[in-house]
Amino acid sequence: MALFQIWVPVSVAAAACGLAAGCTVTAAPVAAERPAAGAPFVYVTGKGGPNEISQFASLGSGALRPLTPKHVASGEFPYDIAVSPQGTSAYAVDNPAKGGAVSQYTISLASGKLTPKSPRTVAAAGRPSGIIAISPDGRNAYVTSEHKGVLSQFPISPVTGKITPLGPATVAAPPDGSLGVAVTPRPG
Repeated sequence: MALFQIWVPVSVAAAACGLAAGCTVTAAPVAAERPAAGAPFVYVTGKGGPNEISQFASLGSGALRPLTPKHVASGEFPYDIAVSPQGTSAYAVDNPAKGGAVSQYTISLASGKLTPKSPRTVAAAGRPSGIIAISPDGRNAYVTSEHKGVLSQFPISPVTGKITPLGPATVAAPPDGSLGVAVTPRPG
């Protein structure tokens, strides 16, 4: 059974499903409803499946309709995806056999379609577990490492939404690997 994680950018990225065994999305087109420009959009990665991200628009009823194209290419084995609080960028953690990477995309505010940024991917330390968190202010991203005992950290450009490794690129995490990460808002 495949694991899926669904993220919907509204005013902040909100989990519509979360990691759960058998979590699925039904996306039957509904002829009477069309997504409004700027409607919430849903992005789905599949663990161990094809190297792509599925993209949907949320209709007024909450039903989902696949965007055109239905899928966009991703890095190898995309596992987790997060959306910036501004809803303008998405970041997918890839799990290639020889190390980890984060694929980065621009989100069209009108259509919800993902377009790869340049560079398309940025290296992460070790082989990530596939978990990414974006700070509530949208200034930083953090990726866990399954076996390395480190947490990769990336600043996010406020202009382009691109990520780059922060100096230092990693900080120590539990030595047996990290499987989750959460970021609190800044006080004030």
